[in-house]
Amino acid sequence: MTTLAALFKSSLPSETLSSLQKAPAINDQIITLLLDNKCCFRCVLRFLGDRQSKTHQIMPMHTLPATVNDSNAALTRRTAIAMEGIGAVFTAHTCTDTEKDAQPVETMTSPLRVQGIPKCVCPACLGLLQIDYSSLATQAYQKYLNKPYIRNEMTFSVSNRMPPQLSIRQRSISLMMEKMLASISSTTSDEKIDIPTPIEVKEIFKSLICASFSQESGMVYDVESKLSLQLHLEHPATATDFMFLTKIPHAKFNVKTTKRKGVMIYAGASIEKIAKAVALAKYEDFYAHEQIPLSAVDQLPSISNLDFNHSQIYIAGRYCKLQRGISNSPWIIGGKRLTEHSVEELVGSHIDLFFGVSEHKFSSAGREDGDVLMLGTGRPFYYELINPYRCVATESELATLQRKINDSNKDMVSVRDVQIVTRESTSIMKDSASSKSKSYSCVVEFSKPVSMFILDEIAKRTDIAVAQKNPTRVPRRADLLRHKMIETIEFVPIEMSLMEDDSEGVKTVRVNMKTSAGTYVKEFVHGDNGRTEPCLASLVGVESAKVIELDVLEIHLSWPPAKHRE
Repeated sequence: MTTLAALFKSSLPSETLSSLQKAPAINDQIITLLLDNKCCFRCVLRFLGDRQSKTHQIMPMHTLPATVNDSNAALTRRTAIAMEGIGAVFTAHTCTDTEKDAQPVETMTSPLRVQGIPKCVCPACLGLLQIDYSSLATQAYQKYLNKPYIRNEMTFSVSNRMPPQLSIRQRSISLMMEKMLASISSTTSDEKIDIPTPIEVKEIFKSLICASFSQESGMVYDVESKLSLQLHLEHPATATDFMFLTKIPHAKFNVKTTKRKGVMIYAGASIEKIAKAVALAKYEDFYAHEQIPLSAVDQLPSISNLDFNHSQIYIAGRYCKLQRGISNSPWIIGGKRLTEHSVEELVGSHIDLFFGVSEHKFSSAGREDGDVLMLGTGRPFYYELINPYRCVATESELATLQRKINDSNKDMVSVRDVQIVTRESTSIMKDSASSKSKSYSCVVEFSKPVSMFILDEIAKRTDIAVAQKNPTRVPRRADLLRHKMIETIEFVPIEMSLMEDDSEGVKTVRVNMKTSAGTYVKEFVHGDNGRTEPCLASLVGVESAKVIELDVLEIHLSWPPAKHRE
């Protein structure tokens, strides 16, 4: 056994060492192969199928014989492994001054530091399992502290993105192991020896950074945590390793290259596509394209992104619109703003500020036109807050937020029942889109006076079926035929006028009605040139009917629940 292999085994806990001794000859061969190919100790462990976090945590980061306190003669070693059909020779490797002083490329954050001296980068994990996790955890925690989070999170999760070329290097090692074990089987007449299933670098990396960040921050790792540590790592020096796959027909791997501002862009080189192509490539392919043995690596990985993200939270309530000329959401056509204010902005600006977000998504149970009031108990709405810095609020704080919104928007918009809701509960509003009812009140002027008797007869009717095509005023929607219902209708005369027989008739009337969701009320009144049938004008027998003003009186939906009413 080599000095380095002995050092590796001496680093293992007793239970791990015991498991290796179940097949000592085979495991010794695997360990020697991996170490001879300059793999770090953690990579040796993961290729042996060991995913135990505690074992990986205690492993020293010695990588090559140069890390052992041997004589200078031991710094260079030659290993020749004869393999049937190929006769590959893994050549000598000396830890050069360049490798000893290798520095990571400049990154968006502070550089990753490697553990152990000299800094010989593992070609299997590209140094990702050799970095100083304690230093990285400190850096990440400082990033967290520098953000204006309300410090109420006791758990965290991790989302890490690895360089896609790792799958190439893992496949290379696995093919070498397969070849070596096949050679052993053929010479010993033993049955085929199955190689251990290697553990992905991503899994080991995640367990190591989780342990270090937990120790640094005092937080507990929880896969369901809403606070996520985002780590995206790259290895620029080997970023184009995948190009050899384009030369292997049965790998079925194609990429398109373009140049943007002097930088080569590769389209089609996703992690999934590379992994799929690698699985189709054989030992001979890797060897022919000099991917066996693994090429030496002299640069450490870099961080392209280190940040924190909090999963969305949802703030719901009901709003009333007290002034005409305010749209539901910003109304901009052709770059021109058609209304000065919108409900979304008037309310959302306060919610964004309170919860510390710069982005939100606004949804409401339908929407009224800019010239329509929203009265009664208001229209249900919710904001989906993206990556909020504040994630909880007391009833008292929400009541104060509600008052601030109302005080700053007097005579324009008011809100009630402001509260934090779950994502699941928002489906109540979404699912009610075709089932809820709405009550309206509108002032209508007929083209000629109408007998009150006719209006009374219409008012006796319930569930008047209406077929509506897409309104001409809403050109962006699909031209579908929608079947709606006028559930109830009543008339309150406003202006009387003489009819042709000199009897008194109604010229202007307030129409109160309850309709099914999605009914175009204005179109029901005037008919929209025959696109809504029947319409109020045709029901009362006049040539035309004009909507003077329209108000929404009530959205019949019991969501969200009533809260801190003033």
